[in-house]
Amino acid sequence: MGASDQWLLRDKNLDLPSILVNNGYDVWLGNFRGNLYSKNHTHLNISDPEYWKFSIDEWAYYDVPAMMDYVCNNTEYDKMYIVTYSLSSAILFATASARPEYNDKIIVSYHMAPFLAFTKIQSLLLRIGIQFGEFYLAISRSTKNHELFPRNQWSMNSISLFCNKKSIFLKACVTLLSEFFGFDTSGNSTKDLDFKLTYSRAGVSLNSIDHLLQMIKAKKFQHYDLGHNKNLEKYGQTKPPEYDLRKVTSPVVLYHSKNDRVVDSGTIHKLISVLPKVYRSIIIPNDKFGHIDYAFNLNAKTFVFDSVINIARQFRIAPSRSQYGYYYYY
Repeated sequence: MGASDQWLLRDKNLDLPSILVNNGYDVWLGNFRGNLYSKNHTHLNISDPEYWKFSIDEWAYYDVPAMMDYVCNNTEYDKMYIVTYSLSSAILFATASARPEYNDKIIVSYHMAPFLAFTKIQSLLLRIGIQFGEFYLAISRSTKNHELFPRNQWSMNSISLFCNKKSIFLKACVTLLSEFFGFDTSGNSTKDLDFKLTYSRAGVSLNSIDHLLQMIKAKKFQHYDLGHNKNLEKYGQTKPPEYDLRKVTSPVVLYHSKNDRVVDSGTIHKLISVLPKVYRSIIIPNDKFGHIDYAFNLNAKTFVFDSVINIARQFRIAPSRSQYGYYYYY
């Protein structure tokens, strides 16, 4: 839902991309098709409904491999470290499952608060919101609104109205963040909260949200359900096939926090039991650290990012062409 710029909102010594650069890594910031920074097309315009006919499947099968290939083709790197967050973790897992040859290009992947369909969402407010998701999609379809959650002037003004440091609604804004996602107030400044929240959305296709809601409802990590007849035509079966996590053969590092209201510990336990190469599973040593804190918290360097560097050093081996780099996408 967001874009890569949400990882550049803290001090240069606190944001992971800057930390990686300062430690000598080549950093690439990626953006998924349809967001603020990735709306170009060879022949379609974003006003054309055809442009928006993509789901999580297309991100995983075409876009992630294209980004990985681009990095390799424009650098001296044959392999890369990949850092993901929330839904992006599921997308990388889908890539490694649907196109297992790309496991060979991954030294190790880091998954901060990995959100998958079988997650038991802890937030009551978020669960209620999901129940209204299909209604929201129906309205969007009827109004021919193919892009959801864009970053535009209206959204920026709305966030500023409720969450700026002088707003009478600021306390309510913080409470909602805590209830929806898990939010460590001790590690976040409310002085620039509205600024950071503005960057938490960057546009996404209706089909991608529909795909996500389908998976949550089915509690299965599966392809986009196109309906009985189209499923038969595309998949050769009436139900969409599931992504096979056992095909994710590259090393994986998982991060989880106790106050994450979106991703529960059961998700981590299931990933550990299914993924072939879980190198480490790390619980954030702060009971207040929540889902949104990976992107916002001023102490994320201590709790998360320092370990990213330390683990990368453990995986450094003799390169085939040159020193390995980082590829960073969201």
